[in-house]
Amino acid sequence: MITLVSSPANRKSLFDSVTEQKFTGTLAGNVLTGNVLHVYDAIDDDTLTKIIDHFGTPRYIIMDGFSSYQTSLDIPIFCIDAWIEDQLTQMESTGLTVVDDVKVEHVANFVINAKRINRFLAIKLSEIFNIDVDYTWSGLGQNFNLEHIVQEKKLLNDSLIDQHWTQLLTPIGKFEKKWCPNPGEKIVGDSKIVNPGDHAIFWNTHLRHVVSNSAISIITESVWTQQASLFTEKTVYSVLGLTFPIWVGGVNAATCWKDKGFDIFDDVIDHSYQNLPTLLERCFYAFYLNKDILTDLEKASFLRKQHVDRLIANRNCMTSDTFRKYNQTQFQKWPNDLQELANASIMKYLPGLKGYL
Repeated sequence: MITLVSSPANRKSLFDSVTEQKFTGTLAGNVLTGNVLHVYDAIDDDTLTKIIDHFGTPRYIIMDGFSSYQTSLDIPIFCIDAWIEDQLTQMESTGLTVVDDVKVEHVANFVINAKRINRFLAIKLSEIFNIDVDYTWSGLGQNFNLEHIVQEKKLLNDSLIDQHWTQLLTPIGKFEKKWCPNPGEKIVGDSKIVNPGDHAIFWNTHLRHVVSNSAISIITESVWTQQASLFTEKTVYSVLGLTFPIWVGGVNAATCWKDKGFDIFDDVIDHSYQNLPTLLERCFYAFYLNKDILTDLEKASFLRKQHVDRLIANRNCMTSDTFRKYNQTQFQKWPNDLQELANASIMKYLPGLKGYL
């Protein structure tokens, strides 16, 4: 049994985790010889299905960037928040500028660097509900494929979404390209992703001001259509900036974050959107259920100042060993024959980690 890695730069190919050579065999095998598929970074269900259709069914799948991943595939999937632990470790080594001032110049903020349906919906819903948002958005790829939510809409009988449906389908109007990158900004790959460079430098030089001067972070993690919860630097920015989080599109994200030991401020933010059955509903109701605070600068500012001690406690939780302890606990629940292979591969592709064994 060996570990084959699928990396986001080339999902059509797999690479041997040990030799880093392109893999030409099969993932499939019997109970003893079936191989391990290590999914590096975020992935969507359609891409995962294509990999398996081409390479065969692995014995195990490990995902280093997800807290949970639901699929119809009959394969054991093991998730671990290794990616965010690695990124946070690297950011801390660079040196993060701490925020203690909780002045509120804008109700909310969002950070968008690549095309995703939930990010389009976040922009559109901010327009529809006239939310005062400070933001960074590359402005690349403004034409979004909305087929998935159109299909979801056909199965819904929701009068509230009906009221705003025409507006949701119109082109982005209010928001324009707004990106303050590090020197050397470049577009990476066909997906039109703006690479801001080092996360800590980007935070210290620009994002710190965008995030910390607002009360709420509208967090659009990399979900496409999959039923999953994941956390990246976008969630880290929210905690560093002492803001209330709203995760747009992910499944069970608030509860997963709470399970790690974090405060999700469910007395301030209504997170009941997180388990609605469709992506469209999870995005729409993240805004609709919280529109009172999202459209009231005075209320948002008051609540942030009232709960600043809790926000600081959240930041302290993140910069302690929270992820290390949580990930070790999760890892030790995995099958024995998976642990050593998974540990070696995760450490190789996420060099900021110390390993879990």
